[in-house]
Amino acid sequence: STIQRLKEQSEQTYSQLREMVRQMLERQGLTFQDLKGFDGEIVVDEQTRAEAAAAIADGGPLSAEAVSDNIVEFAKALSGGDKSKLETLRSAIDKGFEAAEKIFGGSLPEISYKTRELINQKLDAWANEE
Repeated sequence: STIQRLKEQSEQTYSQLREMVRQMLERQGLTFQDLKGFDGEIVVDEQTRAEAAAAIADGGPLSAEAVSDNIVEFAKALSGGDKSKLETLRSAIDKGFEAAEKIFGGSLPEISYKTRELINQKLDAWANEE
C-alpha cells in the first residue's frame, strides 16, 4: 500500500540521518549514550555539513520537493482520495507545522516554509483536478 511504502521510505531516511549523526559523534569520540546530560559542544564537521546539505538540496531525499510530495501522497492515501476531506487534511498539516514551530522556538528553517508552500500548492492542484 501507499502508506506502507511511505512508512518504509521514512524509516530508511531516518535511519540514514541517524547514521550520519552517529558517525559525526564517533569522529568526536562520542556516542549517543554520551549525550545524556551532556552540556558540552557538538561540532558539526564539514563532512556532516556536506551530507546534510546534499540531503536537503534539490533532488535529495529531504528536499522541499521530496518531503512535500511524500506528505501530500500520504494525505491523499489517508483520505482514500476523498477530496471532501481536504480541509481536515490541511488543518492537520497546519497543526503539525505549528507544533514544530513551537518546538523550534517560534520559527522554522526556511526549507520548512518552502515545503509548506509546496504542500499547499500540491493540495490546491489536487483539489482542482477533475
